[in-house]
Amino acid sequence: MYRRQYSLGWSMALAIFVATLILGSRASAGTEKVLYAFAGGADGNGPSGNVIFDTAGKLYGTTYSGGIFNAGIVFELTPSKGAWKERVIHHFTGGRDGGNPAAGLVMDKSGHLFGTTSQGGGGGCSLGCGVVFELAPESGGKWKESVLHVFHPIKDGYQPTASLIFDKAGSLYGTTSHGGGYNSGSVFKLSPTRPGLWKLAVIDIFNGGWNGAAPEDGLIFDGRGNLYATTAFGGECNVSGGCGVVFELQHLSDGKWKEVVEHDFQDDGTDGYWPYGGLVFGASGALYGTTIIGGAACGYYVCGTVYEVAQDVKGIPHESVIHNFIGGSTDGRYPQDGLIVDSAGDLFGTAWIGPGDGPGMVFELTPTSGNAWTETILYSFTGGADGGNPIAGLTLDASGNLFGTTSIGGGGKCNGVEGPGCGVVFEVTP
Repeated sequence: MYRRQYSLGWSMALAIFVATLILGSRASAGTEKVLYAFAGGADGNGPSGNVIFDTAGKLYGTTYSGGIFNAGIVFELTPSKGAWKERVIHHFTGGRDGGNPAAGLVMDKSGHLFGTTSQGGGGGCSLGCGVVFELAPESGGKWKESVLHVFHPIKDGYQPTASLIFDKAGSLYGTTSHGGGYNSGSVFKLSPTRPGLWKLAVIDIFNGGWNGAAPEDGLIFDGRGNLYATTAFGGECNVSGGCGVVFELQHLSDGKWKEVVEHDFQDDGTDGYWPYGGLVFGASGALYGTTIIGGAACGYYVCGTVYEVAQDVKGIPHESVIHNFIGGSTDGRYPQDGLIVDSAGDLFGTAWIGPGDGPGMVFELTPTSGNAWTETILYSFTGGADGGNPIAGLTLDASGNLFGTTSIGGGGKCNGVEGPGCGVVFEVTP
């Protein structure tokens, strides 16, 4: 699989699953319901991205592998009489149409789905450099896939592992984690030119140094049309490969883009480092994100952080850690994706490991007086039928329920082999 899931190792996930059966897990504040458990065959295996809703209440997402060609799928989940039914709407072949999608989807106003695959498509890479694709609904419930762009290593980057976003004009924006001249990734804009044709422009290239390297997650817009995101590596710290950065792409009056580093994570790791997840704007306009490691010491491990980047009265951005994951019996560690925010300004996310070294958790951070934040563990996964090791972010519905995926779990067999399972789609009610 791709780098984010394997940064800590599949063997570690299995070890944690076994340990959880022995240690148990901390009581959760919410309740969890499994909407669908993947079996690893034609129905998909190992969802790595978030899920999204359409206007009818259906859920859509991807799995990294599985499907007829074992190159991943796009799935639809339809609610029916208290249950959910899965339908695969596209099986990736790993060839021209792409393969191994590592991110979730985005939907336009017409109900078309857009996404990326981390491999496939050709482009000169041994397993394919990845593609941007569109799925259009047709009569009879069928969907038609179109490849909008095939990536090339030096020309425009390769291995996109993040979801896409739209601008008001209907152009798509995204990132690649590799390539782009310095093999450190790129930011691209993909614009429709006429029906069925799209043109890609690279708007930023990462040099592996001061301006970052390897963006693993997607972009967000502010109200002025500027873009914000993170790179997992790079920056000016002395850690091998770099500690990562938070950056802004300012959209200039001449149509060009200028990168400004908002925060450069530091050598000592107290502010966190390796921000694999993306960013979200909070109620105050500050940026919030996660780092997979760094922060306060927690024994042998350094567990990760939730951080804030806010501007002072002079407009200078400053980073502060609002939560240090400490592991142990009361907290989790290793958040691998970004956060979402509700109307009250509360933050929600997932961590790959949960309390008691369990296989993951869903958490909430609530702002309190004095710029402090209180963490609540909404659900701790067991690694069994309820799922385990979430590596993707969450989706919030109008009732305040949280929806997401886990990379393992579900119980039963995965690809015919007894084990923790191939992953689930879940709902958590706080």
